Amino acid sequence: MLKDILRRIEQRLAEMGLTPAGASKRAGLNPDFIRDLRRAVDGRGVARHGLTLLPAISLARALDVSVEWLASGSGQKESQQGPSGTVVPLISWVAAGQPSISYEEQQGWPLIATGSLPHGNWIALEVRGDSMDRVAPDGSIIFVNLKEREPVERGLFIFDINSETTFKQWRGGDAPQLAPISTNPEHLSMQMPKSGKIIGRVRRTTRDW
Repeated sequence: MLKDILRRIEQRLAEMGLTPAGASKRAGLNPDFIRDLRRAVDGRGVARHGLTLLPAISLARALDVSVEWLASGSGQKESQQGPSGTVVPLISWVAAGQPSISYEEQQGWPLIATGSLPHGNWIALEVRGDSMDRVAPDGSIIFVNLKEREPVERGLFIFDINSETTFKQWRGGDAPQLAPISTNPEHLSMQMPKSGKIIGRVRRTTRDW
């Protein structure tokens, strides 16, 4: 539930000597973000039913903890996960949209096990749609390393575009493009906006990349 997430946030704030406003700003969020979570838990705010993916990732990075631990209290607390026998949170995800998770209905994200992965801070996403169906058909599970945020030519990434998530291939150059890899010709490349951000690199679908 949201109050459990807030408890873990406050625990980490105390360990790091950060104020709620300082941690919120460090995460690139509104300085009142954590304060508003506390107000919501107390029944004085409107965001009472959960925490969306992008702020959760930003907070986890700012507090140097794994997304899994922040969301559910399970798994390794530290953001560096081991290289073998990795268990990561599985998040339902759509090709263009910001998913939200209701902690009133569940105690956190379900977990999924996979084989050996490099060190990193991992999440798993369920792909919806056909914009990347040549590498990850609808319903595929992709594994994303949140530690890898530097663009790599023809690398597969999850992007934050105006607070919405999208799965595309990076094409560099003077005007970097986010390219689909699709059997559907209606999907076209888009230019990476200046405000766009890389959330993490997709390292595994049904194969390694």
